[in-house]
Amino acid sequence: MQKIIEELKEKSERGSQQLQGEVQELELEDFLKSNFPLDNIQPVPKGKRGADVIQIVINSQGKECGSIIWESKELKIGAMVG
Repeated sequence: MQKIIEELKEKSERGSQQLQGEVQELELEDFLKSNFPLDNIQPVPKGKRGADVIQIVINSQGKECGSIIWESKELKIGAMVG
């Protein structure tokens, strides 16, 4: 019974972490769109490896001049005592 409880707890935590990651990606998109209104901000489709968001940089003449890929991570920092 204890093993089943632990497995269910782990599944619950994984789902919660995935949801937090998706919210973080949406916040990144909103931040980029509001701070770089000329640029084309595109989410990377779920399931694709690599970045979370692609920012296509557009200059003041409306020409594409490069792109930036964004990967967002939330890190837990802790101390290890040995």
